[in-house]
Amino acid sequence: MVIVGLTVDMLAYMLISGSLGADEIVCMQEPDSRRLWQFAQQLAADEQVERLDAGQLAELGTVVAAMQPEAVLRSAHRFRNRGNRHDVLLLHGFLPASYGLGPTPGSATSPRHGAANVCALCLIAVMNMFGEPFTFSDLYDGRLVQDVVAAPGKESAQTSEGSDCFLEWHVEDAFSSDRCDYFGLLCLRGDPAAATILAPVRALVLPDEARKVLMQPRYAVLPDIAHCENPEPQTGIAVLTGTREAPEIRFDPIYMVPADPADDEARSAFERLTEAVNAAAISYVLQPGDLLVVDNRRVVHARSPFLPRFDGSGRWLLRAMVCSSLPRHRRRGSRRAI
Repeated sequence: MVIVGLTVDMLAYMLISGSLGADEIVCMQEPDSRRLWQFAQQLAADEQVERLDAGQLAELGTVVAAMQPEAVLRSAHRFRNRGNRHDVLLLHGFLPASYGLGPTPGSATSPRHGAANVCALCLIAVMNMFGEPFTFSDLYDGRLVQDVVAAPGKESAQTSEGSDCFLEWHVEDAFSSDRCDYFGLLCLRGDPAAATILAPVRALVLPDEARKVLMQPRYAVLPDIAHCENPEPQTGIAVLTGTREAPEIRFDPIYMVPADPADDEARSAFERLTEAVNAAAISYVLQPGDLLVVDNRRVVHARSPFLPRFDGSGRWLLRAMVCSSLPRHRRRGSRRAI
């Protein structure tokens, strides 16, 4: 069996062959995570966080952000300004060891209650340090914080509700120029088989000819099925932008093709890019309490398959996206759902 050019044996090797660097991980101490949790929990109760709209939730997150430990504040500032080797930041132990989490919901749009709402507030608090939280109005009911869970009947879907299939390489919302600059994944419940796989664009080794083609507007991309059932393609898209020293990427092989079906040169360059992405991949299995922040303009990601459990104990992440440019956010009307 082959998955995006990878055999299953190659995939198994890849999942143990790469790792994050020490400067890409902040290990929070239990007293710090417990103190942050207790503050957020009290604030969520006082403000009745479940009743807040998206703008109010984003604003409240700034209050919790001020309670972050010094190591988190410094690391977030450094990452936002300079990036790092893989252009990701992992906050390990961000949540305390136990906090009374309820059952994993059965879909991405199930109601969220209790401790899960406090987790959402904590996630927004961190993401506020990277930009303005927002989402798309047609994505999972326009929730500012989305539940990433396996859904019955969608096991093979190429969305965050899929499970027993390999979730192919992509950046979030490649079809849109309004795609996020950063996104955060907060693990509430993990699964040992579900590895988050990452490939930073500046680690890609590409022939100059292929790179030149990929930087030309010769591609088209469709919205993924989480957004639209009858999508219209966006055309005139370049896959790579920026300079060789500071490249950015717009990549989603499931939904992206040459704009001209006869453009064999564009197709060949895209295939070379996919090979380079596979070669640069590293992986990490998110543990409960981990928060992974990813630069969506500079990193492509995927997820290995896992067997879903629909008994309330299955994998459960929260996701939030931000726009790091305040002028761009204002030009969009400062909307939280676009």
